[in-house]
Amino acid sequence: MIKGVSIFIDSAKIPANSKSSLGSSIKLNFDNYIDVNNKYISVKTASIYYVFPNIQASSNNTKIKFIYDSITRVINLPVGLYSVPDINESISEQLTNFGLSENLLYFQPDEATSLMSLLIKAGGIAFSLNCNDADNILMKNFLGFTTNGTITTSTDVYVDSSHKIQINTVNDIYVKCNVSQGAIFNSDHDSNYIAKIPINVKPSSLIQYEPILMVANRCIASNINSLSITLVDENENELNMNGEEWSMELILVD
Repeated sequence: MIKGVSIFIDSAKIPANSKSSLGSSIKLNFDNYIDVNNKYISVKTASIYYVFPNIQASSNNTKIKFIYDSITRVINLPVGLYSVPDINESISEQLTNFGLSENLLYFQPDEATSLMSLLIKAGGIAFSLNCNDADNILMKNFLGFTTNGTITTSTDVYVDSSHKIQINTVNDIYVKCNVSQGAIFNSDHDSNYIAKIPINVKPSSLIQYEPILMVANRCIASNINSLSITLVDENENELNMNGEEWSMELILVD
């Protein structure tokens, strides 16, 4: 067993003025100063729900725009964490609201190739979807229709994506700590990351992190009365916790 000083974090107990609007960045204040001189800090355990939206305004991927029967339609997907069946369900609901067949558009992923097929049931009516349109970032960059250009048909057809699906925008959770420096992450040899937490559960499930080998990053301060922790993705974007709380145990060792 590793001996050291444990620091427990429960985001639900962090005051609102010490927590970011997305819920993934917190400042923990201590009643007394803690000596961290010549110490190393690690993440011993963490419990985090996998709820980070992959459909969100900041990614500009909330829309699907097409022309059907000479009328331009825009499907708007609410912000959230989506699987392909979830996308199909939302599309179906909005097509019905448009007064169109709920089966007009249907996405079918191929698990073997990670490519996507789009079934269009145009039913003899002219249909057009420009994957390069600014409102079709979801189609082009996330669902794999990167070089498909404009899809036109008036019959029932399957259209295969040109590239693999990239809908899971967060594959790992990176933990940053403001009082540490020196770890190597993503070729950065002097970063303030103290853990890389793999996402190994299904959406909406709880990630339980308890590594066999912890990352130990040196502290760059002497005495502290607070520290900040931020959860980010591999591109250093702060994660959106979607209203869910998280907990973590840090450990300080010599």
